[in-house]
Amino acid sequence: MKILIITPAFNEEKHLQLLINSVVQQSVVPNEWIIVDDKSTDETSNVIQQASINNSWIRYLRKNNEDSDYYNSALEAFYYGYDQRKTHDYDLIMKLDADLVLPKTYLKNIISEFSKNPKIGICGGVCVIKNSDSIVIESGTNLDHIRGAIKSYRRACFEDIGGISKKMGWDTLDEHTARYKGWTVKVL
Repeated sequence: MKILIITPAFNEEKHLQLLINSVVQQSVVPNEWIIVDDKSTDETSNVIQQASINNSWIRYLRKNNEDSDYYNSALEAFYYGYDQRKTHDYDLIMKLDADLVLPKTYLKNIISEFSKNPKIGICGGVCVIKNSDSIVIESGTNLDHIRGAIKSYRRACFEDIGGISKKMGWDTLDEHTARYKGWTVKVL
């Protein structure tokens, strides 16, 4: 399955390299990963550009448009990347926040779930916090909902639901819309 990942990033120089390392080390890498610098004022751009030099499937884009709605800035950056993608024949699209770290088999596990069941439209894991002696599921996590930070969509589902809505609560709205249209939402 061909995977397209889009990551909006705003002032993420402290976290972004950890995410990049975790994606580069995946057992399966994406076909294209677009990291959109959303007007950062720190070294985020340099981190992305260095990663794109070392990995041809990573693309750096910078969004400079000042006409941005604060609440939708990350989604505007997502769509800025989506509109400039080179991969148009992807099977899966993932919105991935810049402050996460993926386990080494995360993409392989996502592909496996989508491959096992063609009705899965949205799939993703839960976010956890790693302490010195334990791993704890992030507080407030609902185990039948995938946070917008780490959502993967089957292309047909993404198109069927009209993509990601640029409204507050979009990461719940997309799941309800997908279920209404007969798709399954799978939380790992």
